[in-house]
Amino acid sequence: MPISPVNQLLSNIMKKTILIPVLILMVSFVFGQVNIPISFDERADLMSLIFRTAGANEYGICYFDEYVNNLKPYINETDEVVKLAQKYREETGISYDAVADFAFHLKISENGKLTLDGAFQDGIDERWTEEQKQNFLTALNEYYAQSNFHQGYMKNAEIQKKAENAFERDVCQRVDLEWFDKFFGANNNPQFRIILSILNGPNNYGCNAQMKDGSFLLSPFIGCCSVDSLGEPVYRANAVLPIVIHEFCHAYCNPQIERFWTDMKVKADEVYYANALTLTQMAYGNAKTMMYETFVRSCVIRYFLNHYPQVSVDDLLAEDADFYLTRTMVESLGKYEQNREQYPTIESYMPQLINDINQFNLKNFMKEQKKDLKANAHVVKCSIKNGAKNVPSGKIEMKITFSKPMMNMIALGNGASDGKSLDIDRQRESIFTWSKDCKTTTVYLDLQPNTHYAFSILGGYYRTQDGHTAGANIFYDFWTK
Repeated sequence: MPISPVNQLLSNIMKKTILIPVLILMVSFVFGQVNIPISFDERADLMSLIFRTAGANEYGICYFDEYVNNLKPYINETDEVVKLAQKYREETGISYDAVADFAFHLKISENGKLTLDGAFQDGIDERWTEEQKQNFLTALNEYYAQSNFHQGYMKNAEIQKKAENAFERDVCQRVDLEWFDKFFGANNNPQFRIILSILNGPNNYGCNAQMKDGSFLLSPFIGCCSVDSLGEPVYRANAVLPIVIHEFCHAYCNPQIERFWTDMKVKADEVYYANALTLTQMAYGNAKTMMYETFVRSCVIRYFLNHYPQVSVDDLLAEDADFYLTRTMVESLGKYEQNREQYPTIESYMPQLINDINQFNLKNFMKEQKKDLKANAHVVKCSIKNGAKNVPSGKIEMKITFSKPMMNMIALGNGASDGKSLDIDRQRESIFTWSKDCKTTTVYLDLQPNTHYAFSILGGYYRTQDGHTAGANIFYDFWTK
């Protein structure tokens, strides 16, 4: 399909922070040699470090202390570029993928000059005003020239190489690149590239763009790097593979939603406003961003049903409870897969998909959801209460009790405020345990003093032993002594 620019369409689309994934897949199958360039990128680390120093919660999580410590001497809170990052975050919400998108559009010349890359057909995330872009670029050049940041970046070369090898071994060989063109229809010269960013912690950003030469670059910034018991970087395929598939799908799905938006807008608005509070807390601020995400999640489910038939559709759908149209779209896309002679591309199928979306009966759905809610578990108690003050710092235990026996996993995410994400006690062999009755999980934390924390219990990702979820997400804020 001819692809329109999608960078500006990805505002507020991001992956939630999930410490232990619920989606457990048999990912041992390897597709052989796949040509996905994998690399670290100085532009990504540069922007991540600046916003980390500016206090951006989403860039403040990094499980590799050595990696961060190698860069800390090269930046200061008093640097002008850091002050601008703080200011722009408050003024126009420059955060999450807007930061990654700026890095994606940067170009560092051989003489160390930073410019906006002229090879892109599209522009930077619309949250950046023209004045902000120019002022930030000026401050960024001044900082880059005076800080010797490049020297600090090169100190991490050995860690980066180990991480690239781990990602290639554990994730890339499990990506079926051929599926994308087979499923969506031939793309416009797609270029796949993965940028690893340890500084992103558990967060990932779908950076994709139309190039002036007519090609399309799919280049997600992938965090999700863990540290094993030997202090080596590791990527767990069960957690990371779905993220890679998800981010690549955005580049195919978002333009179709944009192209056919007027045909689905009324129904999308109806569905969005039925669950607007939860979706807003998850950073999906309008019906269109909800539909981008719903379409992508539905396509990812079709990918895994195609490659791992032992996984049930109900298990996959359980993680998408807040996206009401997902089952409808998954089932409709199943019809698409069975009728490819009639529908050679996803674009040719969009009118039928939209018809199925518009036939969605929200009233009946809400009735069925109420029935399901009765079977779901709910959080009975969390030992750290929402709004708590003077919570002890250091190594503490947080206990979460559910109303029903649960599966052996946890799903904790970012909060709804600008509080810091939870600091996990990574010195422990396991960061969580469950009680004998499987109703109470203990999460081991290592909290900093005098700090505002914010987190969420991602109810839709938890699974009960009888196949239900833990309901809606619950958001917490607390402060340590």
